[in-house]
Amino acid sequence: MYKKIIAWSFTIISVCILLTGCTKSMLYPIKVKEKYGYINHKGRIVVEPMYYYASPFENGTGWIDTQSDHLDFGDTYKVYFVNAQGHKILSLELHKVSIGRRETGALSKGFVKVEIPSEGYQYYGMDGKPAFTNVYKRALDFSHGLAAVQINDKWGYINRKGEMVISDSFDFAGRFFSDNNAVVLSEKKWGVIDRSGQFLVVPKYKMLYEATDTPFLLAFLPEEEKNPWRYIDIHDRQIFSETFKGAGCFQEGLACVRDDNRKYGFINTKGNLVIPYLFDDALGFSEGLACVKIDGLWGYINRSGKIVISPQFGWADSFRGSLAEVKIGGSGAYVEAGEEYGYINKAGRFVWKAVREDDEEE
Repeated sequence: MYKKIIAWSFTIISVCILLTGCTKSMLYPIKVKEKYGYINHKGRIVVEPMYYYASPFENGTGWIDTQSDHLDFGDTYKVYFVNAQGHKILSLELHKVSIGRRETGALSKGFVKVEIPSEGYQYYGMDGKPAFTNVYKRALDFSHGLAAVQINDKWGYINRKGEMVISDSFDFAGRFFSDNNAVVLSEKKWGVIDRSGQFLVVPKYKMLYEATDTPFLLAFLPEEEKNPWRYIDIHDRQIFSETFKGAGCFQEGLACVRDDNRKYGFINTKGNLVIPYLFDDALGFSEGLACVKIDGLWGYINRSGKIVISPQFGWADSFRGSLAEVKIGGSGAYVEAGEEYGYINKAGRFVWKAVREDDEEE
């Protein structure tokens, strides 16, 4: 099996990820003969594929890992952050201390988290040096001026000075999805806190997903066996009288929901079903299109529910900027030898395509 080029995706309806980015502020990672680089929205190579790894773009930047398999432990190598023009805007010098690439976060408001193998995570600044002395067991990227960090077994939040401003008292802490709210885990239940660390939604949910472009959160109560999914606000008030068998976060004003027959459709922010239950699977809307599965193949619909790119892909991801990553043949995001994969535009045409060769490494 061969993993897809882009290192992340969301796959089923119960996962919520906010997709952002515009055509001019993004590049797209490609892999050619085991080396990574970037293309632009027209499929033109901007950064030649010559690196150990290139990440998906986030917040207008991506990062490049320059290490090689020939490095010995203790040797130094660089991780570069590049902008949409392919220019290096930040350089980190790291020591090889483990096999494989380090986990590196997105560049967010001048900070980036970097994995320190066998130790934890540390935040670096735009000077390429550690911003704070503290090394955390686990950490998330900064969002709305705060970052969730784990100290020992508990999570809390630090500010941009590295000061702990919400005490480490949670079993897990999510990113702040607005200036004032974050989803946290306490005693195996999920709730919502404000910026002072006080609960707005007392922990009671088995799963709770943050709002994206609406104030609605997606909550799961397993004891409600028939329809365990519902939408709530940050004060724990249920938005719609109807609950659902399966549901996804609102994206671009629409949310994907599932009926008793395991078919997927879309509701609007009033709770009205505006795209019928027609699809075998579906992802949320992004850039005006949603990825849907019909008879085992993935295609794309517009906000009216009209198919605009016919189902023809064994796997497909949401549009980011003006491109989407897809695979011809098979099923799932893994690419087998001989299968075609690449990026399509909103007309459904490939701007960049490759075939996985037999001798490529797993």
